[in-house]
Amino acid sequence: MIRAVALLSLATASCGECGADPGGDDLRPSPAASASGFEPIASATPGRSYYVERSGDKCTLYSTLGGERSAASPVRCPKELDPGERVRLMGQTCMRESADATRNVPMRCPKWLSWAARGVGGK
Repeated sequence: MIRAVALLSLATASCGECGADPGGDDLRPSPAASASGFEPIASATPGRSYYVERSGDKCTLYSTLGGERSAASPVRCPKELDPGERVRLMGQTCMRESADATRNVPMRCPKWLSWAARGVGGK
């Protein structure tokens, strides 16, 4: 019993700095920098969007950047695209945009759209 009390007092005495912060680094999360607590990451919002749009029997490829539309280039129409619809490249996925909400679904990316986003020419 005396031995246990001696070991306990020795352990307590040698651990005088156990509660102190050894490196001085505060590992708690810092408060949010903005009032909303959320700032969007600039790289998470793409600058340029690429589209293939069908009007009648013709399709055009164009891009938009900051609300400005590039010059349109004629391309062959994808079979899946009906008149009045367009396809938008979203990352590695293409999304059909249509007035019919049931047709607003992912679809096969036309190769011209992928090539334009990579800066590769070709037909």
